[in-house]
Amino acid sequence: MTHATPVVVGTNRATWVREVLADQEMPRDEIAAVLTSSEPRQVRHYLELHAEQLQERLAAQLRVLAEVERVMIDAAPLRSCVA
Repeated sequence: MTHATPVVVGTNRATWVREVLADQEMPRDEIAAVLTSSEPRQVRHYLELHAEQLQERLAAQLRVLAEVERVMIDAAPLRSCVA
């Protein structure tokens, strides 16, 4: 899900950040740490770790997709896959 940048700051900003990070499956305790921290370095640290996790998840999904492509191209034609 794509979230547009919020126009209103304050409570709406926190809600928007919480929704974005939750949609990206960031752990709840880490979301809470991001929202409650007054230290920019700590916020950046959590967001960098989360970005690494997203990259790893994407890489894993791309490997599976490559395997699907290999199976579909290298395998004999399928008779009927559509249910």
